[in-house]
Amino acid sequence: MKPRLTLFFLPVLAGALWLVLDASGRRPRYRPGPAAEGARNGTEEGDSELASIPPGELHAAAPAATAAPRVAPAREPAPVRPRKSEAGISRGRLVDEVTLEPIHEAMVVTAKRSDWTDADGWFDTGEPLDGLDEVLVLNVGTNTNSPEVPRERWQRLAGAWQVPLAIGPTFRLRFSGIEPPRAADWEARLVCTGREQAGWLALRQGPPPYLRYDQPFRTDLGKCWLEARSRDGLFDGRAEVVSLVGTQDVELSCVPRAVLRGRVVDELGAAWGDILIDAFQLSKLGVERLTARTDGDGGYQLSASEPGRMQCVFVPPAAARSRRLQLDVPRGILQAADVVLERRPVAGSIQGRVQGASGGPIECSVRLRALDGSGYEAVQNLSRPKLPLETRTGESGFLFVAFPRNDGQEFCFERLPPGRYEVSAISDRGHACSPGSLVVQSPAEGLVFTFDDAAPLRSYSLELFDADSGAPLAPVHALLRVKGAWSDRYLLPKAGEPLIELVDGVGFEWTVTSPGYRLERGNERDFQPRGELLVAKRALRRGFGLRMHLQDRSAVDDFHDPKKWTIHRRASGVAGAEILADGEPVATSDEDGMVELDLPAEPSGIEVRLAGWRVMDSYSFKNGKLQTSLAAEVWMIRE
Repeated sequence: MKPRLTLFFLPVLAGALWLVLDASGRRPRYRPGPAAEGARNGTEEGDSELASIPPGELHAAAPAATAAPRVAPAREPAPVRPRKSEAGISRGRLVDEVTLEPIHEAMVVTAKRSDWTDADGWFDTGEPLDGLDEVLVLNVGTNTNSPEVPRERWQRLAGAWQVPLAIGPTFRLRFSGIEPPRAADWEARLVCTGREQAGWLALRQGPPPYLRYDQPFRTDLGKCWLEARSRDGLFDGRAEVVSLVGTQDVELSCVPRAVLRGRVVDELGAAWGDILIDAFQLSKLGVERLTARTDGDGGYQLSASEPGRMQCVFVPPAAARSRRLQLDVPRGILQAADVVLERRPVAGSIQGRVQGASGGPIECSVRLRALDGSGYEAVQNLSRPKLPLETRTGESGFLFVAFPRNDGQEFCFERLPPGRYEVSAISDRGHACSPGSLVVQSPAEGLVFTFDDAAPLRSYSLELFDADSGAPLAPVHALLRVKGAWSDRYLLPKAGEPLIELVDGVGFEWTVTSPGYRLERGNERDFQPRGELLVAKRALRRGFGLRMHLQDRSAVDDFHDPKKWTIHRRASGVAGAEILADGEPVATSDEDGMVELDLPAEPSGIEVRLAGWRVMDSYSFKNGKLQTSLAAEVWMIRE
């Protein structure tokens, strides 16, 4: 019986470890995958074994050759003298299955031993290959892929075995515009037209440095190119790619990035570390978002790909005021003057409890609003104590919030500055509350809000059907605004289930959309009794319906510190923006930045225009294209 690799897996790993620790340094270390490397400026980018395409679209199911005008020709195997062994040949050559080019610096594992391939792809574990069913290959490219190459795919050479492996392209990088760098100081990725960009991958040591992919690429990806960047955030590089198979030399044209460096101190000149910096670089090519945190010495660096106008917001802990900075940042390094933030005193916390009159738990939210005109405001949701908290802001936009404690019926807003605050509570189900609100001086404790939870709840159900055929419709996207609430509630009810349970008779407004249909709106008066339910029936017309929320993203969205208290800034709405569908004006955003599109057909493109503002890409709206079908956030920033 032929030995199987699985019987010898542990000895193989031990041999691989010994090779990694070989003091000669002539063999590369085994890399199980690219290390997760945070993107410059303090952001995090997920690593990817692929370049720019989702896994299901990127790699071909089988190797497929493409035109490769600059791919090096395959080498003819050199005459070899096989190592003497008790039986069979132990020498082999690992090659690219498509181009037959040698694969160097890969680890080939046989039944009990392993060896690294040399520059010509040759390996020799000293163990006969003739009796094996397959060999295992490690360290081929940028991930932990460990393909097994079965015996039936090998080819017999003069005194050796040739082992073909299906791999992706190898890019050997030459740098122009800068001195040749170390591979460890740079990272790169393959990008293709019209495809989502993925994480950056570490370069492998040459010379020259190179990037190799483990698996073949699809051949219908359109125009592709290589992007590279230095890990210190100072340089970018770009190179054209002519083939997605084989080995090719590419020349990276490198240019300096637009880098802003500076320092944050307090009013006494002491360095202030761990300050969040949220920034936007406005250039001719668009809007680039950047984030960073100050180090222990108060220093920071923000690095943009293009020169332009950089807008920075410095966000200290809750007891301090934020600070804005705008500078024109050219290519190269610009040293900014120190940013001074005032440390404000902390008075303490405002805390209390919510309860139902029956003594049971209550689903509700508690709002804190500063009365000094600063715009400080926070909303703590006690209905879902394990989720992040929603917030709403005033003009200054920065908030204090805390996480629910104990049984979820206690609230606590911590680290508040001295001053007067209004605290109020509202039920998710429309229960009345006593008192409606309290005005207190920070610090304060022992506040109690009691809800009349004895009021009966009724289930409200929407029955939607096609206006032409009468067929029932699902799914729907519903927006519910309960009167007296501070925020809209987005609901995705399942087919046949009620929309929501509310106190009988409470006032509310609703809007629904469904893919391929126009909007429908109404209020609580649309619902009629049907047994235990209150039901509203509506016919939806064919067309296009969409709710858009235009948001000012000029400042930070949220901030978390190690002590688990949070500052949130809920983006304010952008009013007065004109919405164009296929070039025709169709709507204008209201004072809350909301837009409802109710059109006879879905447009091929949507444009947002407002003088003095730029539109950024968001998760739901990119390059004028909708990424969602029922509701979209449009992120905007002042120029």
